[in-house]
Amino acid sequence: MRKNNIITLFILTIAILFNACKSSDNSPSTFTGEFTTATDIAAGKTGFTFFNLSTGEVVTDSNSTNWDLGFKDAGFEIFIITNGGNRGPGEGGAILLDVDMAEITEVPSDDQFSVETESSYAINPAPGGWWIYTAEFAQPNHAVLPKSPVTLLVRTATGGYAKIQILNYYQGNPDTSTPEFANLVT
Repeated sequence: MRKNNIITLFILTIAILFNACKSSDNSPSTFTGEFTTATDIAAGKTGFTFFNLSTGEVVTDSNSTNWDLGFKDAGFEIFIITNGGNRGPGEGGAILLDVDMAEITEVPSDDQFSVETESSYAINPAPGGWWIYTAEFAQPNHAVLPKSPVTLLVRTATGGYAKIQILNYYQGNPDTSTPEFANLVT
C-alpha cells in the first residue's frame, strides 16, 4: 500500500450543521452552515488523532466531548471513529452513504446512525467502506483512494450534525490521476 513516508493524512471537506438538534415537532432538520475544508489531518499510527468538527482542530482530550471524529491508520485498515457508544462519552454516530454530498439535504432520524460497540465501528474501516485500495490492478498502483460518491453523515459528540466527504488520503492533496503520482518511485 502506498504510504507517505512520514505520516498518513486525510483531506476532508466538511459541511457542518450548526443548529445542534432536531426541531421539537420531529420534522426533519435541513443541513445549514458553511462548507469548510480541513487539510492534512494526521491519522494516528499507534492511537487515534481526535478532531473537533466545529473548531476544525485536533484535540488531545479523548475523555471529553471536545472531539467528534478520531482517525487511525492501522496499516491495511483505516479507522474513523465517532465520539459515542464505546469509543467516547459523547452522542456521536455515523451513516456512510454511497451518494454525493449535495444530494443529502435533510438530517436522517437518529435511529439510522450507527454507533461504535465493543466489536464494531460506526464507519466501516475496511476497503470498500469509504476507500478503495488499487493494488496492482488499477492505476495508480498501490494507492488508497476515497470512493466517490461517498458521504459520511456524522452526529457530533454534542448532538449536532455534519456531512463529510473525504477528498484525499495523501498529504498536500496531490492529484492522484497524474503520472507523477502513479510512479511508485516518486
